[in-house]
Amino acid sequence: MWNERTGLNMRRFPRAGLIGGVCAGIAAWFDWNARVIRVLAVLGLIFGGLFPVAIVYLVLWYLMEADNGYPGSMAQVRAAAAGGGDRSTATDLAERYARIEQRLRRMETCVATREFELRREIGKLV
Repeated sequence: MWNERTGLNMRRFPRAGLIGGVCAGIAAWFDWNARVIRVLAVLGLIFGGLFPVAIVYLVLWYLMEADNGYPGSMAQVRAAAAGGGDRSTATDLAERYARIEQRLRRMETCVATREFELRREIGKLV
């Protein structure tokens, strides 16, 4: 199944799941906790009837592609699809802001020197 919002396929995670990994896959798809999906599935079994919920579960098990690595969240799935691997988004942002801060410091030192003032004056003449 295809998610238009993220551009990713829904996958099931057998290693992270209790029975086939369907609930773990749905949890990663919606970026929810897998326990919440499992509780909803059990409540569906109790109050919705065993037969319809079991059929839906088996159809999803058949349709969803198996994936052995459980990312834990949709943000990690997106990062893996973009080539980021297992790195978290917070780590990526921290590294990015550190690089930006270094660039700003270099710019500040350049602007604070007399050489910058000289270049600016030469630029006005040209």
